[in-house]
Amino acid sequence: MNYCYLDWASTSPILDEVLSEFQRVSHEIIGNPSSLHRYGKEALEILSQSRLTAANALKVLPENLVFTSGGSEGNMLILSSLLMKRRRGSVIISGIEHPSVYEYGSILREAGFTPVYLTAPNGITKPESLSRQLREDTVMVTAMLVNNVTGSIQPIEEMAALTRSYAEKLGKPIHFHTDAVQALGKINFSLAKLGVDSASFSFHKIQGPKGAGLLYTTRPMKTLSSGGNQEFSVRSGTEALPSIAAAVTALNHTLENFSIIRTHASKLQSIIVEFINKRQDILALMPGFSPSANSPFITSFSCKGIPSEVLVRVMDDRGFAISAGSACSSKSRKKRERVLKNMMYDDSILSSAVRISVGPETTSDDVHAFCTALEQELTLLHKTLGKR
Repeated sequence: MNYCYLDWASTSPILDEVLSEFQRVSHEIIGNPSSLHRYGKEALEILSQSRLTAANALKVLPENLVFTSGGSEGNMLILSSLLMKRRRGSVIISGIEHPSVYEYGSILREAGFTPVYLTAPNGITKPESLSRQLREDTVMVTAMLVNNVTGSIQPIEEMAALTRSYAEKLGKPIHFHTDAVQALGKINFSLAKLGVDSASFSFHKIQGPKGAGLLYTTRPMKTLSSGGNQEFSVRSGTEALPSIAAAVTALNHTLENFSIIRTHASKLQSIIVEFINKRQDILALMPGFSPSANSPFITSFSCKGIPSEVLVRVMDDRGFAISAGSACSSKSRKKRERVLKNMMYDDSILSSAVRISVGPETTSDDVHAFCTALEQELTLLHKTLGKR
């Protein structure tokens, strides 16, 4: 039986050219970028060139980029920087954030901050909701660019501008952070146009190596990380040079082929959407199927009356890897359903929601086969569960 991978939002298979670059740097570059001898200088050159290449790809300055282990660490570095501040206040957090952001709210609360969570009716965090929560003691706002469960695109540019305008009236800064992990290589965006103070990225979502990420930040910041002053003293520790070089290779490949990859994903999603629209027992969990509203790489839906875990296992037996939401929340039903709950869906929908996500290597035959198998299994499941 051929096995079809439809969980690209969780992680993606590494590209051959990316793996080759990882192996090349691992074998050829033996020095530590912080060492002063020739081997260290050679390693530093690779690190500096990788940062410059990434900066050119993202159209930002090299000094604004910090290499990390992934999106979760990037989010943590930004949020933990608040703990270094004397001034406590409110932190506004979108209710549909990745767990690495959402659950940090409890740490901030223990440290004396007041986390304020925003709902996202129909999958979108409304700027007017943010406006109502901004106050004199607000120190940070964090909202993701593309939701990892439904693929909904959030109005970050408008929210950041609103926050900046409010901060100017107060005469003190309010940091705006966005988790852009599911946006990189998936939607067209400009960090400069978004107007955010920081953004986190992860390369294993775009066929890069696991354990490699990037943090964009426009201003110097203090973090809880201390040590050898690597990465502008934001993240200490010897840089994982092979992963960094490989990650930048993946970044270049993805952005150079962005139009082709995105068009391909849109065609695949249209097949899924057509299937969903024909069935009364499936509800799409997306604010719309337009390019301005959703990432074409992620499609979430609820199969009425069929528990998510059951459908994931059944489809796995049929040879299709799908998920019941974010991989980081897959082992906790409560955490998994939290995003959709904040999108104002009722419990019956939450318990039967699944996500499929595609990538450049997914074919239309894969998606057609999935829809056929899903149709067959839903018929059997409704009969089986209906007899109970």
